[in-house]
Amino acid sequence: MKNTPPNTAHATSRTAPRAGARRRRRGPISLIGDVVLAIAAALISAPFLYTVVTSLRPASDVVKDPFGWPTSLTFDNITNAFSKMNYAQGVLNSTIVLVGTMFLTIVAGSLAAYPLARITRSWSTWVYRIFIAGSTVPIFVLIAPLYLLMRDVGLLNSYAGIILTNTAINLPVAIFFYTSFFRQIPIELEEAAAIDGSGPIRTFFVVLFPAALLGVAPLLIVFAFLQRYVVSGLTMGAVKS
Repeated sequence: MKNTPPNTAHATSRTAPRAGARRRRRGPISLIGDVVLAIAAALISAPFLYTVVTSLRPASDVVKDPFGWPTSLTFDNITNAFSKMNYAQGVLNSTIVLVGTMFLTIVAGSLAAYPLARITRSWSTWVYRIFIAGSTVPIFVLIAPLYLLMRDVGLLNSYAGIILTNTAINLPVAIFFYTSFFRQIPIELEEAAAIDGSGPIRTFFVVLFPAALLGVAPLLIVFAFLQRYVVSGLTMGAVKS
Protein backbone atom coordinates (compact mmCIF):
# COMPACT_ATOMS: atom_id res chain seq x y z
CA MET A 1 0.00 0.00 0.00
CA LYS A 2 1.40 3.39 -0.99
CA ASN A 3 1.47 5.95 1.83
CA THR A 4 1.05 9.67 1.30
CA PRO A 5 4.05 11.74 2.33
CA PRO A 6 3.53 13.52 5.66
CA ASN A 7 4.15 16.99 4.25
CA THR A 8 1.66 16.48 1.42
CA ALA A 9 -1.06 15.13 3.73
CA HIS A 10 -0.53 18.01 6.16
CA ALA A 11 -0.72 20.56 3.37
CA THR A 12 -3.88 18.98 1.98
CA SER A 13 -5.61 18.92 5.36
CA ARG A 14 -4.60 22.51 5.96
CA THR A 15 -5.74 23.93 2.59
CA ALA A 16 -9.05 22.03 2.38
CA PRO A 17 -10.78 23.93 5.24
CA ARG A 18 -9.54 27.21 3.83
CA ALA A 19 -11.06 26.42 0.43
CA GLY A 20 -14.33 25.47 2.07
CA ALA A 21 -14.26 28.63 4.15
CA ARG A 22 -13.76 30.72 1.02
CA ARG A 23 -16.76 29.07 -0.60
CA ARG A 24 -18.93 29.69 2.44
CA ARG A 25 -17.97 33.36 2.75
CA ARG A 26 -20.40 35.84 1.24
CA GLY A 27 -19.51 39.39 0.42
CA PRO A 28 -21.51 42.48 1.41
CA ILE A 29 -22.87 42.84 -2.14
CA SER A 30 -24.44 39.37 -1.95
CA LEU A 31 -25.99 40.16 1.42
CA ILE A 32 -27.37 43.44 0.13
CA GLY A 33 -28.85 41.60 -2.85
CA ASP A 34 -30.59 39.12 -0.54
CA VAL A 35 -32.03 41.98 1.51
CA VAL A 36 -33.28 43.76 -1.61
CA LEU A 37 -34.89 40.56 -2.92
CA ALA A 38 -36.54 39.94 0.46
CA ILE A 39 -37.94 43.48 0.53
CA ALA A 40 -39.16 43.19 -3.06
CA ALA A 41 -40.86 39.86 -2.31
CA ALA A 42 -42.54 41.38 0.73
CA LEU A 43 -43.78 44.40 -1.25
CA ILE A 44 -45.14 42.17 -4.03
CA SER A 45 -46.89 39.72 -1.71
CA ALA A 46 -48.22 42.32 0.76
CA PRO A 47 -51.14 43.54 -1.41
CA PHE A 48 -52.22 39.99 -2.15
CA LEU A 49 -52.08 39.00 1.52
CA TYR A 50 -53.95 42.16 2.50
CA THR A 51 -56.68 41.39 -0.04
CA VAL A 52 -57.09 37.85 1.24
CA VAL A 53 -57.18 38.90 4.89
CA THR A 54 -59.60 41.76 4.22
CA SER A 55 -61.96 39.47 2.30
CA LEU A 56 -62.16 37.24 5.37
CA ARG A 57 -62.86 40.08 7.84
CA PRO A 58 -66.38 41.19 8.77
CA ALA A 59 -67.55 44.39 7.10
CA SER A 60 -67.93 46.22 10.40
CA ASP A 61 -64.39 45.29 11.37
CA VAL A 62 -63.01 46.66 8.10
CA VAL A 63 -64.95 49.93 8.45
CA LYS A 64 -63.61 50.53 11.94
CA ASP A 65 -59.98 49.74 11.15
CA PRO A 66 -59.19 49.05 7.47
CA PHE A 67 -55.52 48.32 8.10
CA GLY A 68 -55.83 46.65 11.47
CA TRP A 69 -55.40 43.02 12.43
CA PRO A 70 -58.54 40.89 12.06
CA THR A 71 -60.40 40.18 15.26
CA SER A 72 -62.49 37.45 13.63
CA LEU A 73 -62.70 35.68 10.29
CA THR A 74 -65.76 34.90 8.20
CA PHE A 75 -66.56 33.50 4.76
CA ASP A 76 -69.78 35.51 4.36
CA ASN A 77 -68.12 38.05 2.07
CA ILE A 78 -67.01 35.34 -0.36
CA THR A 79 -70.36 33.56 -0.41
CA ASN A 80 -72.26 36.82 -0.91
CA ALA A 81 -69.98 37.88 -3.75
CA PHE A 82 -70.28 34.45 -5.38
CA SER A 83 -74.08 34.55 -5.25
CA LYS A 84 -74.52 38.18 -6.35
CA MET A 85 -72.02 38.27 -9.20
CA ASN A 86 -73.46 35.12 -10.84
CA TYR A 87 -70.03 33.55 -11.06
CA ALA A 88 -71.12 30.31 -12.71
CA GLN A 89 -72.83 32.15 -15.58
CA GLY A 90 -69.76 34.32 -16.05
CA VAL A 91 -67.52 31.27 -16.33
CA LEU A 92 -69.92 29.72 -18.85
CA ASN A 93 -70.00 32.90 -20.95
CA SER A 94 -66.20 33.15 -20.95
CA THR A 95 -65.87 29.50 -21.94
CA ILE A 96 -68.28 29.83 -24.86
CA VAL A 97 -66.56 32.96 -26.12
CA LEU A 98 -63.10 31.43 -25.71
CA VAL A 99 -63.93 28.18 -27.51
CA GLY A 100 -65.81 29.92 -30.33
CA THR A 101 -63.08 32.52 -30.85
CA MET A 102 -60.32 29.93 -30.79
CA PHE A 103 -62.10 27.69 -33.31
CA LEU A 104 -62.86 30.46 -35.79
CA THR A 105 -59.43 32.05 -35.44
CA ILE A 106 -57.61 28.77 -36.04
CA VAL A 107 -59.73 27.70 -39.00
CA ALA A 108 -59.96 31.09 -40.72
CA GLY A 109 -56.35 32.00 -39.99
CA SER A 110 -54.95 28.75 -41.35
CA LEU A 111 -57.13 28.82 -44.47
CA ALA A 112 -56.03 32.38 -45.23
CA ALA A 113 -52.37 31.69 -44.47
CA TYR A 114 -52.06 28.61 -46.69
CA PRO A 115 -52.42 30.40 -50.06
CA LEU A 116 -50.43 33.38 -48.80
CA ALA A 117 -47.56 31.03 -47.99
CA ARG A 118 -47.67 29.14 -51.29
CA ILE A 119 -48.52 31.87 -53.83
CA THR A 120 -45.41 33.91 -54.57
CA ARG A 121 -46.82 36.96 -56.33
CA SER A 122 -46.81 40.66 -55.61
CA TRP A 123 -50.50 40.84 -54.71
CA SER A 124 -50.22 38.01 -52.18
CA THR A 125 -47.31 39.81 -50.52
CA TRP A 126 -49.35 42.98 -50.20
CA VAL A 127 -52.34 41.10 -48.83
CA TYR A 128 -50.06 39.52 -46.23
CA ARG A 129 -48.68 42.93 -45.28
CA ILE A 130 -52.17 44.35 -44.89
CA PHE A 131 -53.07 41.56 -42.48
CA ILE A 132 -49.90 42.16 -40.48
CA ALA A 133 -50.60 45.88 -40.35
CA GLY A 134 -53.93 45.09 -38.73
CA SER A 135 -52.17 43.68 -35.67
CA THR A 136 -50.55 47.06 -34.97
CA VAL A 137 -53.84 48.94 -34.58
CA PRO A 138 -54.57 49.66 -30.88
CA ILE A 139 -57.78 48.09 -29.63
CA PHE A 140 -59.15 51.32 -28.15
CA VAL A 141 -59.24 52.85 -31.64
CA LEU A 142 -61.65 50.11 -32.77
CA ILE A 143 -64.07 50.23 -29.85
CA ALA A 144 -66.46 52.88 -31.23
CA PRO A 145 -66.59 51.55 -34.83
CA LEU A 146 -67.05 47.99 -33.61
CA TYR A 147 -69.90 49.03 -31.33
CA LEU A 148 -71.68 50.83 -34.16
CA LEU A 149 -71.15 47.89 -36.49
CA MET A 150 -72.49 45.35 -33.99
CA ARG A 151 -75.45 47.61 -33.30
CA ASP A 152 -76.32 47.97 -36.97
CA VAL A 153 -76.17 44.23 -37.67
CA GLY A 154 -78.09 43.38 -34.48
CA LEU A 155 -75.32 41.46 -32.69
CA LEU A 156 -75.11 43.46 -29.48
CA ASN A 157 -75.36 41.44 -26.25
CA SER A 158 -74.87 38.18 -28.11
CA TYR A 159 -72.26 35.44 -28.20
CA ALA A 160 -71.92 35.77 -31.97
CA GLY A 161 -71.03 39.46 -31.76
CA ILE A 162 -68.28 38.93 -29.18
CA ILE A 163 -66.89 35.85 -30.92
CA LEU A 164 -66.76 37.54 -34.33
CA THR A 165 -65.16 40.66 -32.86
CA ASN A 166 -62.46 38.69 -31.03
CA THR A 167 -61.84 36.59 -34.12
CA ALA A 168 -61.33 39.67 -36.28
CA ILE A 169 -58.92 41.16 -33.73
CA ASN A 170 -56.84 37.98 -33.41
CA LEU A 171 -56.96 36.97 -37.07
CA PRO A 172 -53.89 39.00 -38.19
CA VAL A 173 -51.75 37.34 -35.54
CA ALA A 174 -52.98 33.88 -36.51
CA ILE A 175 -52.26 34.56 -40.17
CA PHE A 176 -48.76 35.75 -39.30
CA PHE A 177 -47.90 32.61 -37.34
CA TYR A 178 -49.57 30.18 -39.75
CA THR A 179 -47.95 31.76 -42.81
CA SER A 180 -44.52 31.52 -41.23
CA PHE A 181 -45.16 27.89 -40.36
CA PHE A 182 -46.51 26.86 -43.78
CA ARG A 183 -43.47 28.38 -45.46
CA GLN A 184 -41.26 25.98 -43.50
CA ILE A 185 -43.17 22.89 -44.66
CA PRO A 186 -41.55 21.25 -47.72
CA ILE A 187 -43.59 21.44 -50.89
CA GLU A 188 -42.70 17.78 -51.51
CA LEU A 189 -45.30 16.73 -48.91
CA GLU A 190 -48.07 18.30 -50.97
CA GLU A 191 -46.70 16.84 -54.18
CA ALA A 192 -46.64 13.36 -52.63
CA ALA A 193 -50.23 13.79 -51.45
CA ALA A 194 -51.26 14.91 -54.94
CA ILE A 195 -49.64 11.81 -56.47
CA ASP A 196 -51.70 9.67 -54.09
CA GLY A 197 -54.86 11.33 -55.40
CA SER A 198 -55.42 13.88 -52.65
CA GLY A 199 -56.90 17.23 -53.65
CA PRO A 200 -55.84 20.62 -52.24
CA ILE A 201 -58.57 20.73 -49.61
CA ARG A 202 -57.94 17.19 -48.40
CA THR A 203 -54.19 17.78 -48.39
CA PHE A 204 -54.65 20.86 -46.25
CA PHE A 205 -56.93 19.31 -43.63
CA VAL A 206 -55.25 15.88 -43.49
CA VAL A 207 -51.55 16.64 -44.02
CA LEU A 208 -50.81 20.29 -43.30
CA PHE A 209 -53.39 21.48 -40.79
CA PRO A 210 -52.72 18.91 -37.89
CA ALA A 211 -48.96 19.61 -37.98
CA ALA A 212 -49.64 23.41 -38.19
CA LEU A 213 -52.16 23.23 -35.31
CA LEU A 214 -49.75 21.55 -32.91
CA GLY A 215 -46.86 23.79 -33.90
CA VAL A 216 -48.61 27.15 -33.73
CA ALA A 217 -50.92 26.62 -30.73
CA PRO A 218 -48.19 27.31 -28.10
CA LEU A 219 -47.20 30.50 -29.93
CA LEU A 220 -50.80 31.72 -30.01
CA ILE A 221 -51.17 31.07 -26.28
CA VAL A 222 -47.98 32.99 -25.50
CA PHE A 223 -49.05 35.88 -27.74
CA ALA A 224 -52.46 36.04 -26.06
CA PHE A 225 -50.76 36.88 -22.76
CA LEU A 226 -48.07 39.16 -24.25
CA GLN A 227 -50.14 40.88 -26.95
CA ARG A 228 -49.94 44.30 -25.31
CA TYR A 229 -46.14 44.23 -25.19
CA VAL A 230 -45.79 42.93 -28.74
CA VAL A 231 -48.05 45.63 -30.17
CA SER A 232 -46.28 48.36 -28.20
CA GLY A 233 -42.95 47.09 -29.49
CA LEU A 234 -44.16 47.13 -33.09
CA THR A 235 -45.47 50.69 -32.83
CA MET A 236 -42.68 52.13 -30.68
CA GLY A 237 -40.67 53.48 -33.58
CA ALA A 238 -43.61 54.60 -35.68
CA VAL A 239 -43.91 58.06 -34.10
CA LYS A 240 -40.99 60.32 -33.26
CA SER A 241 -41.26 62.80 -30.45
